Amino acid sequence: MHPHAISVMLWPQFFSDLTEFVTSAADVDGKHVIVAGLDGDFQRRKFGQLLDLVPMAESVTKLQGTCTCGRPSAFSLRKAANHDQELVGGANLYSPVCRLCYNNYTKAHVANGLP
Repeated sequence: MHPHAISVMLWPQFFSDLTEFVTSAADVDGKHVIVAGLDGDFQRRKFGQLLDLVPMAESVTKLQGTCTCGRPSAFSLRKAANHDQELVGGANLYSPVCRLCYNNYTKAHVANGLP
């Protein structure tokens, strides 16, 4: 394999031209493209163009973290009272959570009038 035959993209949810770039790199330039990022935001909505790449991919691997309760996590829980889709931060702003913990947290916040 040619030394530059692989392209790796991290944090692709922040690239507005992701689909065009990846399509060109794979189909025109013949590169093997690896894309690693978030497919959903803290409200479990589509985040960027990552999911648009699925129909064009040879394979897709969805990874999980570990929820604070010990179950596999599938979602990102934002701990800050900010509703912008893009808010860059680490463990101080986000926690990996399972479906049960996400729903419990969301219900508790709605019941108490919190964001």
